[in-house]
Amino acid sequence: MAHEGLLGDRCIVPGSRVGAVVLGMRYEEVLRVLGPGQLAVRDRLAFLRYPLEHVEIVLRTPVSSITVEGASVIAIAVTGGVWEGVPRPDDRREFVEESLGEATVVGERALYKAGVSVLYEGSGRVATIVVRAPFLPDLFPAPRVGLKLASRLTHRLP
Repeated sequence: MAHEGLLGDRCIVPGSRVGAVVLGMRYEEVLRVLGPGQLAVRDRLAFLRYPLEHVEIVLRTPVSSITVEGASVIAIAVTGGVWEGVPRPDDRREFVEESLGEATVVGERALYKAGVSVLYEGSGRVATIVVRAPFLPDLFPAPRVGLKLASRLTHRLP
C-alpha cells in the first residue's frame, strides 16, 4: 500500500523535509498525512516506519511523556525508492558533494551543513540519507546522538 502523503511529493530537502514530512512536525500531523506506520518507542525516541516507502521517521517525545502524543520529528531516513532533490538514493558521492559542498566525515557518515547526513556504500553511492537540522561543524562538535541514531536507522531498515 502506498502512502499518499509521500507519493504526492517525492522531494528530499536537506534540513527541512522528505516528501510531506517536515522536521518539527508533530506525531499527530504525520499520522494525518501518511496514515499509520510501524511504531516502536525506546526511551524518549519514537521510530515510525513505512517500509514500502523506504522511510523511517524519528520523533522525540515530550520530557514528561511516555507516549508518542505530542512527539516531534527530529530526523527522517530514506534508504531507497525514487526521489527528487539532492541527495537521492544511489547518487554518486561526487555529485552530492558538487551540489552540497564538502562534508564533515564522522565514522562512516558524511555530515553536510545543509542538514543531511549520508552513509555511502563501498562503491561511493548513497545508501542511506538522514534529513536533520543543519549542522555547523565550525561552531559545534559533531552530534554524537545523531550518529548513534543514524546508525540505528541503518541497521533497522531493509
